[in-house]
Amino acid sequence: MNIKDKDNEIEKTFDVDEEDIYELAELERIPLASLEWDSGNCGAGAGEVILMEIRGRLYLFHDAGFTEYETAVEAWNAITKRTDATVYLSIYSELRKRVRNERFPKGQHLRNSK
Repeated sequence: MNIKDKDNEIEKTFDVDEEDIYELAELERIPLASLEWDSGNCGAGAGEVILMEIRGRLYLFHDAGFTEYETAVEAWNAITKRTDATVYLSIYSELRKRVRNERFPKGQHLRNSK
């Protein structure tokens, strides 16, 4: 385990076993977004996709398991892919802030650029 510190800039990482991720998702999650879907067809299914932070990492939980993302922008792109089956999409302000900070480092904003 390493811890990120502004003075010595060490990256914070935690090794997480795949089998432990579901337990950590229940205990230590920070929800960032969710998407509900319903195919509308009998037997075809419905469900929910949830994006959350666990120990500093971004995970998207879906019916096939989970996917880890390196950046908030990548996670945003994954959770906001809508289809005809999309019923509801909820994006929390924390994810919006992270995406904005990745796209516009050091507080730069598109409206402020020339």
